[in-house]
Order: sequence, then structure tokens, then C-alpha cells
Amino acid sequence: MAQRHRGPVSKLKTRLWSNPPFANVTSLAAAVVAASGVLDAVTSNPGVLGSAWTWLWTGVAAVAVSIPAMLGSRFPPVCALVGCYLFIAVTAVQMAVSTQGIVAINNLIFYPMLACYLGWCFSRLIARTATGVAITASGVALAFNPSSALVVTWINLMLASLFCLEAASYLHRRLQRQVETDPLTGALNRIGFRRIIAKQLRDFEKTAVSLALVIVDLDHFKQVNDQHGHHVGDQVLAQLVAEVRANVRSTDVVARIGGDEFVIVLPGIDERGARAIVDRLHAATTSSWSSGIAFSQHGDTVDTVLARADLELLVAKRASRSSG
Repeated sequence: MAQRHRGPVSKLKTRLWSNPPFANVTSLAAAVVAASGVLDAVTSNPGVLGSAWTWLWTGVAAVAVSIPAMLGSRFPPVCALVGCYLFIAVTAVQMAVSTQGIVAINNLIFYPMLACYLGWCFSRLIARTATGVAITASGVALAFNPSSALVVTWINLMLASLFCLEAASYLHRRLQRQVETDPLTGALNRIGFRRIIAKQLRDFEKTAVSLALVIVDLDHFKQVNDQHGHHVGDQVLAQLVAEVRANVRSTDVVARIGGDEFVIVLPGIDERGARAIVDRLHAATTSSWSSGIAFSQHGDTVDTVLARADLELLVAKRASRSSG
């Protein structure tokens, strides 16, 4: 049977669907700005800056639409942040010299959208800093604008921007916490663990600060479920996490990556210190468990360091069975 030919529209849909949301949302934001620029160019008086200015930044926004969509996961967030600051600068200049109140308002309308984008896509520090720059720049521009009637509109839109910033940031952080947290034990789940360990491995490549990963597997956990029921097994899992958290440092990370399998990430520690912590945990926890430890090496990925810890765990469990 002949293979069905896929048209350009179908290929584009496939590409956009496979892209990370950040890239597609960034493209959409640039498209909104470009569309607004076209409307300004064909409906508004060019004013002091002239129509060439409007078409210039509209063209820049139009080009920016394709870049995140084409790069996908390779699109660097710093480029999006630079685009936000460029947008702030362009709108501030236009507000400062505009003799038409409607043009200044058209620029201000996009600030809540900008704040929402920043709050959802970036850390709180970066988002609040950029939004603060936007509010300050627009306020200074408004001071140079000959129309004083825009002050109330500016205040209302800046308040709306602050609300959008904080609401988007809060919702994103809460959603991320729900997605990355195991609901039974409160520990990180596999998704959260992989994000944290990947970041710490990247930091290790830059700073060479050592990192230890301890994989923990409960002994005879199936028997607990079979003899006492899953509700008792759930209590055992939750109790183990609580006991581990009470006996590790605040910088250490505890995650549940399987039914009765956990990992403890110990940043900034050497082998002697890591094994001392494991010994202390054995004495402090009521459940019996086996463990394997791996230490970060240059070129490591999440899977390679986890595989080394898993191999040591396998050896430990075999030794436990033979001695038992």
C-alpha cells in the first residue's frame, strides 16, 4: 500500500504538537504582537516615529514567530527573555513620544499578557524583575507623554499586570508541585526526581561539587501487603519517608520512583559522608531496607548515575538474601 503523502500543513501540525509548550506559547505571543503592529500600521497615524518604525518592529515580531516553533526544545529561554525586554523598550519609546492616547493605550494593553507570560514561564525572581522593569519604563515614558489623561489607565493596567504575574506564578508553581509530588508519601515522584537530579548534574559539571545518589528498596514489602493489606503498606511507605526526611539535611532530596523504591539525593558530599548518612538512616528508620550508592562522574546523565546505584543495590540485596 502506497504511503500517504503528508502536506505542509500536516507537517506543521505535527511539528507544533511535538514542540514543548514554552516554544509554542512564545511563538503565539510574538504572533499577537506582530498582528497588533500591523493593525497599528494600517489604522493609526504614524506620529513622530513614522510608519517605518512601526513596520520595523512588526517585522521583527513576525520573524520571532518562526524561531521558537522551528527550534522547539532547543529554543533557549534567554532569547524569549531578551524579546520581552525588547518589547518593553519599544513600547516605552512609543508611549513617550505618542501624541495619540489610543496608541499609548494599545501598548499598555499588552502588559498584563506580558506579566502572565513571565509569571508562568520563568522563575519568580526573573518574572518579577522583568515586570518591575516594564512598570518602571512605562511610567517614565508616561511622564514624557503630553497627555495626562492616561495616568488612571496606566495605574489600572499595571495593577492588572501585577495580578496576572502573581496569579500565573502561583498557579504554575502549584501545578508543578502537584505534577512532581507523590500524593501518598509527599516525596517527589519520578518526574520531580529527574528534574532535580538533571539540574544538579549540570551544576556538578560546572562546579565539580560532588553529588551522591542513594537508591533505597524496602525488604519483604510484598509480604507486608499480602499479610496486612495495602493500607498498612501505604502507612509503611509514608512512615519511611517521614523518618528519612527527619534525619537528612534540608538540602537533600527524597523521591519515590517506584512502588517501594526510593532515592535520596545528597548534594555536596563525599563518599565517606554519604555512607555515614546511610548508616544513620538504617538506625533511625523502623523498616528494613537495602540500598545502593552512586557518586557523580563527569559526563553522567540521570540514567547512568541511577544505573550505578541500582547495580550496587542489586549486590546488596543478593548479599542480604544469602546472609538471611
